Amino acid sequence: MDALLASFFLQASLACVFLVALWGIAFIYRRPLHTALAIGWSVYLVHILASLTAAWFGRAAPLASLQWSTATVQLLAVLGSCLWWVSVVQILAGHESRAVVSRRLLIGSALVAAVMIGASLAAGRILHQPGSGPLGWLYPVPYLLLAIAAWRASRVAATHRRSLQWLCIGFVLFAVRLLLVTQVILPEAMFADATLPRLLAVATTQIVQMVAVGVISIGIAVAYERTAVAQQAARMHQIELRLQRSERLEMLGRMAAGIAHDFNNVLAAISAGAELARASVAEPAVASHELDELTGSIGRAVSLTKRLMTFAKTGPSTAVSVIGMDETLRATASMLERVAGPDRTLRLLPDSADARVALDRVQAEQILLNLVVNARDATAAGGMITVQSQLAELRADRRLHGAVLLAGRYVCLSVIDTGAGIPPDLLSRVFEPFFSTKDAEGGTGIGLATVQQIVLSAHGDIEISSTVGVGSRFDVYLPVCQ
Repeated sequence: MDALLASFFLQASLACVFLVALWGIAFIYRRPLHTALAIGWSVYLVHILASLTAAWFGRAAPLASLQWSTATVQLLAVLGSCLWWVSVVQILAGHESRAVVSRRLLIGSALVAAVMIGASLAAGRILHQPGSGPLGWLYPVPYLLLAIAAWRASRVAATHRRSLQWLCIGFVLFAVRLLLVTQVILPEAMFADATLPRLLAVATTQIVQMVAVGVISIGIAVAYERTAVAQQAARMHQIELRLQRSERLEMLGRMAAGIAHDFNNVLAAISAGAELARASVAEPAVASHELDELTGSIGRAVSLTKRLMTFAKTGPSTAVSVIGMDETLRATASMLERVAGPDRTLRLLPDSADARVALDRVQAEQILLNLVVNARDATAAGGMITVQSQLAELRADRRLHGAVLLAGRYVCLSVIDTGAGIPPDLLSRVFEPFFSTKDAEGGTGIGLATVQQIVLSAHGDIEISSTVGVGSRFDVYLPVCQ
């Protein structure tokens, strides 16, 4: 018995060392995982102390009341520690909200404890002592169930897969230790006449399991913290990139003001020339139609330059205009056909039931022009460009490229091409200002950045899907105005 007592003393000492380390980590970083690990170990220490008490007083004459007390404390400590281990698994699996799971487990554990204690009371003997009686073999079961839960969670976990696998090993060690000690090495029938080799085997098994699980617990806490620090650094990097992007857009706005001013003067001269040409043409209907188109294009360009100048001075306009996307698509059909060119087929499919969105005409034309120009540049002669609008209903919030779309009704404006496609490693960069995959052809990298800025300001977002050699699809989601 002295070897067994020494084992329990050593286990208690080791548990205190691991507890100091885990509580220190929990106090410094104050994360739910570290707190759950520390509390789980604290409750498990109660189980060890109860075992030590039972072994100590069992040397002389077992006391019935002490046996009942220690057996009940051991049962409650095992179930209680398992509850906190479940919390650890839930956190590592990414389920931060675990109130419902914990409540169900608490109720289930209370029922198990009531059944085991009630059965012992009915039988008139302790049936729930580890290794004693017909219910003693149930102690490894919770840890085996935890091992299965940790392994299943590791199969789908995104970031803490390795930690969950190690946690699974720790739970298996818990179960194997309880099974070996109470059912194989030192069953109840051999306890009274236990030999020194058996006692040493029990002590060795318990200490090895304690050290292994303690090291695994601290390793999981450290790995979790390292991952959290890396994720925080990644978030800070994303924030820095957004700030840099905002600064570049601000520079672009200042530059646009000067360009717009000079460009507006050139447009004024072209407009005056077009009016003089119109006046000089007597009959030809074709020439008159072309001049009408030219005048309309000039008018749109003038509106665009005014918008650029306003944006550069004061930021995006707070005035809200509402347009019908189908109507806009039909009105810009001839302009889009010219942009697509004669050697590519352009299909226009307005089918959003004239739903209205919070954009002005110039913004909608900017979106259409930039997306069709990109599709044209990516599509070889003989290819097809499809522009369609349709209603879409999101039944749940959805994250796309730059924001979160709330559940609701949207107009989905899609531009689909049969071009070269975008490589997967470049998809995340296509909206960066001044980034272009067409540098050799003189791409500026401003068009898609402008499109995204307009769409985000309208509380929408853009989804991209692309396959190299097959083509690309840009889906612009704009909330429907009620």
